[in-house]
Amino acid sequence: MQQSVRRYSNGRGVQMTQPSNMGMYLFRLGLNAQMGGDLNKALELYEKVIEIDPEYSPAWMEKGNCLDGLCKYEEAIKSYDAVIERDPCNAEAWFDKGFTLKKMGRTEQACECMDKSMMLSLGR
Repeated sequence: MQQSVRRYSNGRGVQMTQPSNMGMYLFRLGLNAQMGGDLNKALELYEKVIEIDPEYSPAWMEKGNCLDGLCKYEEAIKSYDAVIERDPCNAEAWFDKGFTLKKMGRTEQACECMDKSMMLSLGR
């Protein structure tokens, strides 16, 4: 399933991508499923978006949130790491990773991630 992808800058010097119309459609369906409580369906849709454009960070982010909600913490961490790899200044990804680490009992790592999130949010 090859789709065209548009690239743009996020204002922090990181090149981001905007998936095709189909990718955006699937992403929005995922958000609707997630908000409706169907995390498995949302997860399936986000994975399709990632298949279309593996560089689209918002799909990785929401995939992580779904996995966290399904108590699949190790997989959620991998998704948050995929966001951070693409956009190291994404404060939300650092926070969510920290929150998931806290649930796993990895308090020290959780605090480090949350501190990083706070610093990024403050522009430091």
